[in-house]
Amino acid sequence: MAHTATDGFTAPRPRIGTRIASFFTMLMEARAIALRIDERQAEMQRLMSLSDAELARRGLHRHDIPRHVFRDLIAL
Repeated sequence: MAHTATDGFTAPRPRIGTRIASFFTMLMEARAIALRIDERQAEMQRLMSLSDAELARRGLHRHDIPRHVFRDLIAL
């Protein structure tokens, strides 16, 4: 059951410095994620550009490339 405070008390807001620091931390984390995505896309393109024989030498089939590139994120 939800309760609603009626005494007018609200939690104190974080200081402006804390909010600014949190904002920039969020931006840096978003940039790191974007860089990882770019790296994975580059790896996908590099592997897709290989011939089937070159992929076979690496133990891959063309349809295995996404699973290989994202193997740390998906459990197949």
